Amino acid sequence: LNTFAVLCIGFAILLAFETVFSWLRRYLVLVLTTRIDVKLSTYVFEKVLRLPIDFFERTPVGQIAHEISHLRKIQQFLKGQMFGTVLDATTLIVFIPVMFFFSPLLTLIVLGTCVVIALWLILMLPIYRRVRDQEAGLLQLPADGEGGRQRGIVGLLGAHHLEQREHRHRI
Repeated sequence: LNTFAVLCIGFAILLAFETVFSWLRRYLVLVLTTRIDVKLSTYVFEKVLRLPIDFFERTPVGQIAHEISHLRKIQQFLKGQMFGTVLDATTLIVFIPVMFFFSPLLTLIVLGTCVVIALWLILMLPIYRRVRDQEAGLLQLPADGEGGRQRGIVGLLGAHHLEQREHRHRI
């Protein structure tokens, strides 16, 4: 085989490999993020149903909705950044030995640069958070998009109250 044919075969194999792993990654992200979403939502719903009725009477709906919005932030982090980072980090198990096989010196330079970047990010994170908190305000309640959630919490309060009343009548 001539050089051109070997290159074409190599690129075809790389293209097939990339296509399969890209599909596999999207599938894993979809399945696992859906599971995370369902488990967290079920957990919160069950937790809210177990709360006593006087909690809803003494706590403003806006505060409850604000606390639940923090859960959405955690869900977005788990579904997006953290899962993607873990998936991408698993490829390092393959790439670092291959890179080291080709050139140990260049591999060490790349890893050293990664360490410097990671240290820089860790050092700048508190500054970034402080600036972000100053701009956003620490105790701002959620905006208009939370109206549906607030109405849902008020409806949940009514359902919870009816459930407790029926339970008392059965006893």
